[in-house]
Amino acid sequence: MTESASPPASQRLRRERSAGAVRPSTAHEAWQGVLATLAAAPAASRGDDTALRTFVGELAELLDDVLVPIDLMTDILGASVPQAEQARWTALGNARRRALSLTDGLRAVGGQVRPRPRPLDLGTSLSRQLNRVRANLPATVELSVHCEIDDGRLTADPMMLERMLGLLLDDAAGAVGPGGRIRALAFVQNPPGTVRDRLLLKSAALAHLVIADDGFRTPAARDAARGMAAGQPVLRGGDAPFFGLSWAAADGIARAHGGRLLVEIPPEGGACAHLLLPLGSEPRDLGAVAPRRRRRVLIVDDERLVRFSIMRVLESAGLEPLTADDGPQALRLLEREGDTVSLALLDLNLPGMDGQTCLGLIREHLPDLPVVCMSGLPQEAVHSLAADANVRLIEKPFLSPELMMLIEDLLGSR
Repeated sequence: MTESASPPASQRLRRERSAGAVRPSTAHEAWQGVLATLAAAPAASRGDDTALRTFVGELAELLDDVLVPIDLMTDILGASVPQAEQARWTALGNARRRALSLTDGLRAVGGQVRPRPRPLDLGTSLSRQLNRVRANLPATVELSVHCEIDDGRLTADPMMLERMLGLLLDDAAGAVGPGGRIRALAFVQNPPGTVRDRLLLKSAALAHLVIADDGFRTPAARDAARGMAAGQPVLRGGDAPFFGLSWAAADGIARAHGGRLLVEIPPEGGACAHLLLPLGSEPRDLGAVAPRRRRRVLIVDDERLVRFSIMRVLESAGLEPLTADDGPQALRLLEREGDTVSLALLDLNLPGMDGQTCLGLIREHLPDLPVVCMSGLPQEAVHSLAADANVRLIEKPFLSPELMMLIEDLLGSR
C-alpha cells in the first residue's frame, strides 16, 4: 500500500488552526501584540522616502488609467448581464471596488489626498464592512465584531475610514479558508510616550482597531510586516517587492489621519492588523455635528470616460462632482443650482455650443465663478481666456495632480 501524500503546508496550517481561537480578545492582549511587533522589527529607517512616495503616487495614477475604463464598462454592461453570470459579475464588482480603494490609499501614501474628518460611529462602520465581506465568504467562515469605543470619540474622514477597513478585511478574507475565523475589535489604548515617539504618534489616547484572522501568510508577508513596524514602506519589504499593497494603502490613509498601521504575523500563523488612530478626549454628539458640506464642482465634457475619470479624482479629494455633457445642459444646471457650485471644469472643444461661448454665457450670470478650461490645444491657442482672473487653462491630456493643483489654487482663497 502506498502512503498518501501529505497536504500542502498552507492546508495543514489552516486545518491546525481551525480548532483554536483567533487572538487577541482583550485590549491588553492586543497591545502586547503591538509591543511584540515593534520588538521584532529591525532598526527604524529614517532615510528620505520622498522619491518612493512620489513613485507610489504615480503608481496610483497608472492604476487609475487602467481601472477607470474597466469601471465605466462594468457600469454600462452591468444591467444586461444574464442571471447565470451574476455570480461572476458580482466577483468582478468586488475586485473593482477593492482596486479603486487601493488606488485611493496609494494616493494617501503619495500625499495626494487630504482627509475631511468628522465624528464617527466606529462600531457601525466595522459592522457594515464585515457584513459586506460576509456576503462573499463561505458560510463556514466565522466573523465577529466587538467595539469598546464610544460613538463620536473617533474623528476621521468617513469615506477614507470605510476604505481602510475594507482593504484590511478584504486581505483577511483572501487568506482564510473554509472554517476560518475573522474578528474585528476596537479598544481605547493610552500607550507610554516612548512607544508613541517610536510610532511617531502625537495623541495620548488611541483608537486601537484589530482585524485578526487565522489565514495563511507567506514568508514575504512576514518580512513586509516587519519592515512596516520599522517605518519602512511595505514596497521595500520581503522578497516580493510589491507584496502587501493593501497594507501600504491602509497605512497611507492611517498616516494621513496622524495614525499608523502595524501587522503582526505570529509564529503559529494567522495575522493581526493593528490600526492606531488618534482619539478625542471626549465623545462628540453625532447628532449635533452637521457633516461639513462638500464643495461642488461641475464637469462639462462630452466624453463620458473623461467625465468619469475626473469624477473619481474629485471624489478622492473630498469634492462633490456634478456633470454635464454639453454647454446647454451646463447652463441649465448652473441656472438651477449655480449658488451651490464652487468651480466648473469646462472642455473648450464641446460639440454644438463650444466651450468659449459657454464660458461667456456663464459669466453673464456668475461673473466670479472659478473655471478651469480643458483643451487639447496648446495654451497659446486660447490665450484670450487668460484675461479672466478666475480662469485657469489646462492642456489635455493631464495628470490628476496637475488638475488638483489648479483647483486648489482657485479655491484656496474662498
